[in-house]
Amino acid sequence: MPVATDLPASAPSLDVRGLWLGTADGRSLKITIDQQGGDAFAGVAELQLEDGTWAALPLKGTVDEGSKAITFSQVGGEGAFSGSVSGMRASGTFVMNTGHVPKKWSVVR
Repeated sequence: MPVATDLPASAPSLDVRGLWLGTADGRSLKITIDQQGGDAFAGVAELQLEDGTWAALPLKGTVDEGSKAITFSQVGGEGAFSGSVSGMRASGTFVMNTGHVPKKWSVVR
């Protein structure tokens, strides 16, 4: 489910494209970043819900090469993730609704 974006055509500063697998608040998380231009990227986060079903969240975000900080948010929703990238790993905190207590997420590729 690609996300239509207007990403810059420049080469990624810190390449985060690809498939990332891990957990979010103890539930399965799959992030597919299929578009990146410069520091901006887009893709889809698939999160397993408490009832066992999956939610697909189109996302857009940025990554900073110097600090390795990564932030992305749900397109058309309130889901927001922040954290850092270290080699083949990324982790941080997220909220699915504004004002909720942040939960932990962690992925590898």
